Amino acid sequence: MSITATTTSKGRVYHTPDGDFPSVTTILGQTANNIWLQKWKEKVGEEEAARISKYATDRGEKVHSYLERFWNGEDINNELVNDFEYDDIQNMTTNLIKATSNNITKSYEQEIAVWHKELGYAGRVDMVGQWRGEDAIIDFKTSKKKKYISNVKDFFFTSCCVC
Repeated sequence: MSITATTTSKGRVYHTPDGDFPSVTTILGQTANNIWLQKWKEKVGEEEAARISKYATDRGEKVHSYLERFWNGEDINNELVNDFEYDDIQNMTTNLIKATSNNITKSYEQEIAVWHKELGYAGRVDMVGQWRGEDAIIDFKTSKKKKYISNVKDFFFTSCCVC
């Protein structure tokens, strides 16, 4: 089933068989306290903030690509050890593989849109699979600033999603 998404002035909206729903990222962005972000932008300047953000986004996309290929059974080792495009990409990818290899017991789908009709949100997740034998939504995070669970509490949901 193909789910489409559009970006509006209010954020990303997913068009599902159960209706149109705002993305989780849009909701979190609208409800988060981003005073720290504005202070950081003022400190480093808008241009430098945009450059750093783009670099982090591009690096994250590359790490996610490696992880998706790894979980699809591809051998990424030769390419990864020769990838110096972004700082720490090798360590970040290797650490995420190590942290998940013993815990992901099955991968059903990767890069899939999910939504919750009753709660009214949607999003795209990195993997739907089993974590330690239990069905789970798995999303890899590549932020260098959020090193502790206390920094990412807004990433966790306990409700079931429809795929």
